[in-house]
Amino acid sequence: MLLWVAVIVVIVGALFIYFNAFHGRESAFQIAQRVTQDIVVRSVPVVAQELYDKQRKPVIEIPWLDNNEVQQCYIVNDAAIAKEIFESGSNFSTRFGDNEGLRRLGMHSHGVIWNTDYSSWHGTRKCFQKSLSADCLNSAIGVAAKATISKFYELDNLVEAKKNVDLLQILRSITLEITLDLFLGIPVGTLEFSKQLEIVDRICKYFEAWSYYLLRPPTMYDESQTKIHDKSVENLRASVTELNTLAQKSSDNFAQFIDSKNLEDHDQCILEMLLAGTDTSSVSMFYFFYAIADEQESKAREWIDSELKSVDALIKISDGKLSKPVLDKLSVITAGLKESMRVKPVGPVALRKARATVKLQNGIVLKEGNNVIINLASIHAAQSKFSPPHQFRIENYLNDELELIDTPYFQPFGTGQKGCVGQFLAMIEMKSICYHLLSRYEFRVPEGSPTLLTMETFWDVANQPKDDLPLVITRKNP
Repeated sequence: MLLWVAVIVVIVGALFIYFNAFHGRESAFQIAQRVTQDIVVRSVPVVAQELYDKQRKPVIEIPWLDNNEVQQCYIVNDAAIAKEIFESGSNFSTRFGDNEGLRRLGMHSHGVIWNTDYSSWHGTRKCFQKSLSADCLNSAIGVAAKATISKFYELDNLVEAKKNVDLLQILRSITLEITLDLFLGIPVGTLEFSKQLEIVDRICKYFEAWSYYLLRPPTMYDESQTKIHDKSVENLRASVTELNTLAQKSSDNFAQFIDSKNLEDHDQCILEMLLAGTDTSSVSMFYFFYAIADEQESKAREWIDSELKSVDALIKISDGKLSKPVLDKLSVITAGLKESMRVKPVGPVALRKARATVKLQNGIVLKEGNNVIINLASIHAAQSKFSPPHQFRIENYLNDELELIDTPYFQPFGTGQKGCVGQFLAMIEMKSICYHLLSRYEFRVPEGSPTLLTMETFWDVANQPKDDLPLVITRKNP
């Protein structure tokens, strides 16, 4: 009996040693696969921030399964290193993503946002840049005003009915109309409000598909989910086809510049213009409105009301319209938009792929093909300038005279070749929209709602509110 017990102990011990030895020899592929799967499931910003909170290193290295090949990935948490990468010429001018997922989205070797073919991307980006001319930026002020004012009817009805407003949807419909007018020549007011909301909903669902496919290895696909997301991509493409029939080309608009492209690339460019022109700026504005709608932000609201009165006085002695020089006087509103982008960034991370081997100033060598995750959320929270870092403080961007100050370490749009091509247009649009809405309405966070800081968000390439968060709306001096 004792002999059998001894034999069993030896066998169990051997199995235990073998089991541990096996797992101790986990291959580089298996490690990269495990890490990638974890990031895909929990999202890039969540894992990047978690690793930074644990290690507090300026650069953290992790393995990554990149299109079934093991690749090193570097999470950058330092502003100076991030700036060096952003401004490293064409060395980091592409992003990393799963090829099969990008194909399903129509982005693989097409469009401008996630096109990993440098030559194709570079040519397409020029079309986007040409459409963002000085004339376009000047026109954007008036178009944004018209699109915003066109929503006063819906908003006034909510005020009269004493109903709360889904401001995010309103903002999305406004930015959609601006994008259609400026880039496709479809005038504000052409589409019924219900049609605008249909397209907005399809854009949001495309973002969900984008999040699902972007980094996920095909081995992690779920059949029922892929059907849903493929349908979402198909639906937005159908909207693009419909909008093509309404587009009016002119010598200097986007519809004309991309007319020479083949049909697949042409339609993907329009689709991506809808993505870039509507959702990110809308969510950023919503976070700003939500922040100042908090009862604790009475000082910020006082500063904004004072600024609006000053701007109104300037408009009266000029031509009666909001112009670029007058728009530049909205320093408090601009500071509020920037602070909302810092505290609740729509783009908490920026993804890049090294196109050449580069040695950074801190000695780290990034080899060709390596992936980079720039953790903008941690960078913007870690800077000593922003204190306390996790609190909304509009004065982070203002001096004692409430004038804007330079903040070079604040990089929500990125810089360099891959920086946001529409960042100047976005700021013009947002300031114009905010001016018109804040001149007419007051917004408050309903009792029992979360604050901007406690609001739950989720990353579907852009950081979105997890729940619907309507605001109380009233008229100013009706």
